[in-house]
Amino acid sequence: MRVNIYSYIIFIISLLWMAAMVTCLICQFPHCERVDCEPVTNCTGEVKSSGGGYCGCCAACFTYIGHNEPCELKEGVEALLYPQTAVCDKGLYCEGNSSSTCQPFPGIEFG
Repeated sequence: MRVNIYSYIIFIISLLWMAAMVTCLICQFPHCERVDCEPVTNCTGEVKSSGGGYCGCCAACFTYIGHNEPCELKEGVEALLYPQTAVCDKGLYCEGNSSSTCQPFPGIEFG
């Protein structure tokens, strides 16, 4: 039995679409009213009142990563449900490859 490659592609796209819809349903407002947040302590970065924890509902300690420093690139549902709190500094982005590092945006001079 031979399965068409397009069937696989449609199946994968359908799974990704369903995951996005579930995330939208889970993180609907006023969902933050039901989230128990831990207090932020011992922060060496910048404390922001939201953007951390489940669906970005909680206060979080954000740290900024410099040029050529290692970074972690979260994608998909994980990035929506648990946003990153260690992010590349202004003018930089996390270049997702085998050894992800913070790099300047193309066309923008860094330094």
